[in-house]
Amino acid sequence: MPIVNVIRLSNIEGATRIDSEYYSPQFVENRKILLDNSMRLGKYCFVTDGEHGSVDFQEQGIKYIIAENVKENYVDLDGIRYVSDEVDRRNKRASLQEEDVLLSIKGTVGLSSVVTLDMLPANLNRDVARLVPNQKYIDPYFLSIFLNSKYGRLQTLRESSGNVQQMITLGRIRELLIPILKNQKLYNIIVEYSLECISRSKSLYYDAQKLLLDELGLSDFNPKYELSYVSNLMNSVNEYRMDAEYFQPAYEELIEKIKNYKYGYKKLLNLSKDIKPNFNPLSFPNNTFNYVELSNIDSSLGIITDFTTLKGDEAPSRAKRILKHEDIIVSSIEGSLDKVAIVDKYSENSIASNGFFQLRPMGILPETLLIMFKTSILQMQLKKGCSGTILTAVPTNSLKKFIIPNVKEELQKDVTLLIQKSHKERNNAKTLFEIAKKGVEIAIEKDEATSENWMKEEIKKLGIEIKFKLGGPTGGL
Repeated sequence: MPIVNVIRLSNIEGATRIDSEYYSPQFVENRKILLDNSMRLGKYCFVTDGEHGSVDFQEQGIKYIIAENVKENYVDLDGIRYVSDEVDRRNKRASLQEEDVLLSIKGTVGLSSVVTLDMLPANLNRDVARLVPNQKYIDPYFLSIFLNSKYGRLQTLRESSGNVQQMITLGRIRELLIPILKNQKLYNIIVEYSLECISRSKSLYYDAQKLLLDELGLSDFNPKYELSYVSNLMNSVNEYRMDAEYFQPAYEELIEKIKNYKYGYKKLLNLSKDIKPNFNPLSFPNNTFNYVELSNIDSSLGIITDFTTLKGDEAPSRAKRILKHEDIIVSSIEGSLDKVAIVDKYSENSIASNGFFQLRPMGILPETLLIMFKTSILQMQLKKGCSGTILTAVPTNSLKKFIIPNVKEELQKDVTLLIQKSHKERNNAKTLFEIAKKGVEIAIEKDEATSENWMKEEIKKLGIEIKFKLGGPTGGL
C-alpha cells in the first residue's frame, strides 16, 4: 500500500533535497528523535575518503581496503589486496591509524568498523570514508556502534543518493547527528571484548587447518607453477580439455600427495552428496526467505554472516538452493572459490544462489569437509576445474573427479571440536555487537541507566564476564 507523507514547503531542509523518499516518515521521525540531544559529526570528527585514482596491486605491502572489506563492526581482510608505499605516501590523508573509524560510502552504504592494530599498515579507496574522532568528545568504538545502529543506518540511508549504486558524500557524512551519551566507554569495553572473541575464533580456525594439513604433510606444501610443460595428447582427449592451465604440473603434484596419504583416499562424492539446485521460491510467493549470496560469506572462518530477507516472489532467478543444517556451500565462480561456508542452525532453510555448490556430508564430518574445501586439498582441484571465457566457473561434473584423503575419525573429531569452538567465539562476538547496538538504541529512546542495566543482563546470559568501567569522553558537551 502506498504511503503518503505531506511536508510543508517551509520545512524542506535547506531545499537541497526534494525527492519524496527523503521525507519518508521513518527518516523524518528518526531525525526528530536525534535532534534534541545530538551533535553534528563534522564538529568533532575529521572526515575524508581514500584514493580516487587507479592503483597497481602487488603481492605484499600496504593493505588496500575497499567498501566490500568493511563489514558491520569488523573488517574482512581475507583476500585483501596490497599497494605500494608510494600509494600510501601519495594518499596520506587516508593512511589509517589505530582507532580510526571506517564507513562504507558506496554500494552497501553505512557499514562501520574500527581500525585495529592488526590491520595496519593500510590505506583506502574512494568508496570508504575515514573518520578520525576527537576522542575528548567521541569514543571511536561508540561512534562505530552508533553508525551501525538503526539510528545511524537510517541517517546514512536517507542521505544516500544514486540510481544504479547508492553513495553518500563526505559533506553529508559531516552533517550526521551523533547522540551525546555520557558513558560511551561502556560500548568501548563491549566492542573490545567482542574483537577479542573474533581473534580467538580465527586462532582456533587456524589451529584446525594446521592440524589437518600437518597430518597430511601439506602444511608447507608450496608447489611450483611451471611456465612451460608438456602433456600427452591422449590426456587432452580423455579429459575433453585443451587449455594449458588444466594440465599445470602443480595440480598433479597435489593429487599425488593425496593419493600417497597413508590411509588412502576417496572420491569426494563417495563421502558427500551433490545437492541439485532445484528449489523454486516462486512456488511460495508469500513466504519470507533469507537469501544468501557470495557477499554474505566470511571466507576467513567459513561462516554465513548475513543474508537478505525477501518474499518468494521477490527472489532472483538464481536463488535455486534451499540450505540444510551442516551442508557445505562452495562458490563455483573463479575469483571467489574461497567463499566456502558451513550452514549453521541459524541459516537452515535459507535460500542460496546456484553460484554455489551444495555438498551434504555423508561419510565425513561436516567441519572436516569445510576445512578441506578451504585449503589446498580442494581449492587447487576447484581451480583446475575452472572453464569458460566470459564467466569462468567450475562445471558441476568436475566434482565427480575430485578426491580427498581418507582421514581417520579421531582426527576428524579433533578438527570438529576446534571449528565448533571457533564458531562459538564468533557467535559470541556477533551477539555482543548486537547487544551494544541495541544498548545505544535504548539509551536514545529511554535513558543511559536503563540501557546499561539491560546490556549487563544480556551479557550475563551469555556466561561472559566483562569488567565494566564508568566514564568516557570528557569534553563537557
